[in-house]
Amino acid sequence: MISMSYKQRGAAAIYLVLLLIPLFGTVFLALEGTRFIQKQNRLADASEAAALAITIANRENKTNYEKEMSTRYVQSYIRDINNTPVLSVSVKKGEDSVNGVIKSYVQYKVDATTTHKSWFSSLLIPSFKPTESIANKAVARNYPETPGDKFIDLVFVADFSGSMNWPWGNTRRKKIDVLKDAVVDISKGILEQAPNKIAMVPFDYYTARKIGNRIECENKLKKTPGSSAFDYAASVNTVFKGSSNSGSCNHFPFRTIEMTNDIKKISLITAMNSRGSGTAAFQGVMKAAELLYKEKHKPRPPQEQEEYKKRLKMILILSDGADSQPEHFRQLVSAGLCRKIKREFSRDGEIFYMAFLGIDFDASGQNSFERCVGKGNIIDVENVNELVLKIKEIMKKGAKTEGISKLHYRHLS
Repeated sequence: MISMSYKQRGAAAIYLVLLLIPLFGTVFLALEGTRFIQKQNRLADASEAAALAITIANRENKTNYEKEMSTRYVQSYIRDINNTPVLSVSVKKGEDSVNGVIKSYVQYKVDATTTHKSWFSSLLIPSFKPTESIANKAVARNYPETPGDKFIDLVFVADFSGSMNWPWGNTRRKKIDVLKDAVVDISKGILEQAPNKIAMVPFDYYTARKIGNRIECENKLKKTPGSSAFDYAASVNTVFKGSSNSGSCNHFPFRTIEMTNDIKKISLITAMNSRGSGTAAFQGVMKAAELLYKEKHKPRPPQEQEEYKKRLKMILILSDGADSQPEHFRQLVSAGLCRKIKREFSRDGEIFYMAFLGIDFDASGQNSFERCVGKGNIIDVENVNELVLKIKEIMKKGAKTEGISKLHYRHLS
């Protein structure tokens, strides 16, 4: 009986060991499986966030940028990656129906794979491999806004200095005449939608405004009291306020046209002319900011004010040369002029855009312009027949700086 009891105990021990192997395997698989499910979900979150981020940025043909941003998102979401995640980013363009309206979109897909060391890995019991890979993908689309999607307040800041009287290239047409025709042509299309508004700020070394029957010069550049030195900080601080007068300018052949939805008022520029004076684009930019500010802060019922915030605000500068005294523009930019303007019109989700078009002029080579509007927002127009096209192109780009980005199901192609 005793020997039989020892045999039974030995058999029970063997059975117990054999039972422990699948038991431990089940525990290992449960713990490690839960961990990998968690990592799978984290990778899904990371790929979704990355897809949305690069879609909102929408920098087409910037493959390195997209991969770098996606990699940073994945590495931030998942801390214990065994090596650099394997990523691929693909771009697709198409059209889709949004609320019954056919809209173009840019779609980005992020495929991500990460490898992780297993906590439990054994050849003796059921478990995971020493390293495991998990994969996920996400698709996001950006539906860019276009000028027809939102109402717009647009200010043309146009060079009316003497050099605009020169013929453009081999044509016999003056640059100023081509510019005026382009502005009127574009304005007609924009003002077909009544809520849209346009202003026109011609400039040479000053801007000019009409008060009653008089034309007065305006100078936005302040001087230090009791000194001939210019106070650039004070000029920036008062950019949205009225200009200081520089005396009667009844001889000026141009004047500012304030915000209007009346094409007849904008068409008044056809009778305006340029004059032989210096160039100061900063005067036009500052006056344009003043007009936008005035329009923005008009008394409105709360509901209308909320609707107004959704409007696009744009300043488009058109000039055929650098400022006569570029030091002024440079100092104003350094004092924060363009930052202040952008900040004012980009609050509470508002959309603001500022760009510079060089008319038969290498504007992209001007440091002050680049620092003000951004390198990608300068276009040089060399061909007289391209002016309208380029203005429309840059307006479309400005309208597309903000869009509706939507995350789609991961299985979409």
